[in-house]
Amino acid sequence: MKNKEEKQVARFAIDQAIKLPKKATYEDGMTYLMLLVSCCDGRMKMSTGVKAHVTDWEKRKPLTSVQATNERLYQLTDWVNEYFSLMKDKKFVKKDDLKAFLQGKDGKGIVSKMQEGSFFTIVQSLIDRMGKAGDIRYKKKKQDKPHSEGTIRNWKKTLVTLRQFDPMLSMEDIDLTTYEKFKIWGRKQITIKVNPVTKERFEVPYSENYIGALIKDWTSMLSLAFNQFLSKNTIHKHKDFTQIGEDPIKVSLTEDEIDLFKNLKLTGSKELIRDRFLMNVYMGFRIGDFETLTKKNIIIIDGKKYVKVVNTQKANTVATVPFHPLSQEIFEKYNGFPPYIHRNIVNTEIKIIAQSIGITDEIDMKDGTTCEKWELITTHTCRRNAINYYIDKEASTYDIAMALGLDEKTVLKYYADRNSDKSAQRLSRLN
Repeated sequence: MKNKEEKQVARFAIDQAIKLPKKATYEDGMTYLMLLVSCCDGRMKMSTGVKAHVTDWEKRKPLTSVQATNERLYQLTDWVNEYFSLMKDKKFVKKDDLKAFLQGKDGKGIVSKMQEGSFFTIVQSLIDRMGKAGDIRYKKKKQDKPHSEGTIRNWKKTLVTLRQFDPMLSMEDIDLTTYEKFKIWGRKQITIKVNPVTKERFEVPYSENYIGALIKDWTSMLSLAFNQFLSKNTIHKHKDFTQIGEDPIKVSLTEDEIDLFKNLKLTGSKELIRDRFLMNVYMGFRIGDFETLTKKNIIIIDGKKYVKVVNTQKANTVATVPFHPLSQEIFEKYNGFPPYIHRNIVNTEIKIIAQSIGITDEIDMKDGTTCEKWELITTHTCRRNAINYYIDKEASTYDIAMALGLDEKTVLKYYADRNSDKSAQRLSRLN
């Protein structure tokens, strides 16, 4: 038996939160009642699963004529009240999180209470504070600036995926077991990809690298929540709570392939995309740094032109590379660096161009399948291509690393082509 205060709360929720049913009814005159709850971002609407006769409900008799089946309404009311009490403040209650909480109750019965609030509510509040007008800023190696739109966009996508994994994910309950369950779950998921040339849609499983990227975002979310005193969970610091992935297939372009790009007659946006790609193919800047280049980045050393970035975006290092004749040619064509085009557009269109000029060598993938070389070309190919170009010119890995703001291990592990024949040819020049 509920006490008087609980009855008042339950009655209020039933009378005010559950409104008239939909006009459509079943043949017997019964219809489902809807639960409506006002949240900070709008009204949450959910079926109660309880049927009532339209006439009884319109007469406002849910506690009498529907009494036999109304335990479900009491149950939903109690769960709503429980969630509001867990959040402590109505301004933290979002409709999607409340619905996920109620669905979790239905699927799992009584679950452990969240100690500091929903993972999704906390992270969403952090995302809301990460933009240009927010008070949470990116601070690393003397940098202090708003989080980029790309980071915020990725976090939102990761949050959607984590909600699919477990809508009841609690900030304080995340542990290594949760981490292992997520990896198992992720390897069973399917996503849709589109062939940029044929526009054919096909299903592919989540790759290890994609799952690793989700875990990387997840770790960053946990870290930021901890640093902002919104969580006491330190699982993100555990050595086993780590990003997974596999070494990517490394491709770079030959001199002949670069000439094919250069000599292809193009107009309009396709010409601009090709030129932006070739502009960086011998400089090798990270795409984020390349997109910021202006005439002010051109410097002269001993009469020769170089391009210099003082604080690279990812590593906050200095990068200074020679201004290759091909880059200078494109620079003069546009009287500066080619106009900006978003990297995603470049990544899509450069594949179509590469396929059209016959860059179709078969590449063996690590899962035993094969693909054509054009499918692997992206803006990041420029960075790998420049590094291997200077390796072929017998530049030391130390000089390459210093010029591009890297360390030697990174150059060798992630960028250098592992081709024993080429290495042998370079060694033979020393004899």
